[in-house]
Amino acid sequence: MRGKLEKRKTLAKDQGPRAEIWSVFIAILRKSVRNLQACTDVGLIEHVLVRLQRSETVVAVLGTTSHHPVANPETNRRGYE
Repeated sequence: MRGKLEKRKTLAKDQGPRAEIWSVFIAILRKSVRNLQACTDVGLIEHVLVRLQRSETVVAVLGTTSHHPVANPETNRRGYE
């Protein structure tokens, strides 16, 4: 798992902020506490937060999204499994 997270961190650095990267990042964190811990261990959360400081709109959207609970039927309907 660490290898995949390191790769995502590199992609975020090389390609700049892209919607796909952020949505994958959010999905990783929502999936489980284990994923959250792994992201913390490799410094992915800090890396993303530093990048997001330069993007106020993305920060606002992610802030709103993180406080909005999404029920499983809603995520399944939208294709987020």
